[in-house]
Amino acid sequence: MRSSTEEATVQADGQSRYDTGDRQAVKDREKLAKVRDERRLDGLKQIMSTPNGRLWMWSFLSDCGLFVTVFNGNSKDYFNLGQRNAAMPHFAQIQQHCMPEYMLMVKENANV
Repeated sequence: MRSSTEEATVQADGQSRYDTGDRQAVKDREKLAKVRDERRLDGLKQIMSTPNGRLWMWSFLSDCGLFVTVFNGNSKDYFNLGQRNAAMPHFAQIQQHCMPEYMLMVKENANV
């Protein structure tokens, strides 16, 4: 059985509420965020470390229109820019953390 303080911190969907006034809860949340960011970066490095992963990433970035800027002068521009926006954070992380692999990916796809 839960205590009254535990009951007060559980939402209707069963999830615990995040108490920003609780220093330990804040530290725990920051630690969790840091671990998740490190895992995401490790995943990106794994993708960029293999030829198949680089081909997949090249296709993703290309399909999002990252390497072209096309303006049609109509509402489709908003869709195209939205797709491009989806790729930009990934591209920035690749440039920041995987530049040698990015250069290799460009060479591998130069004649495609």
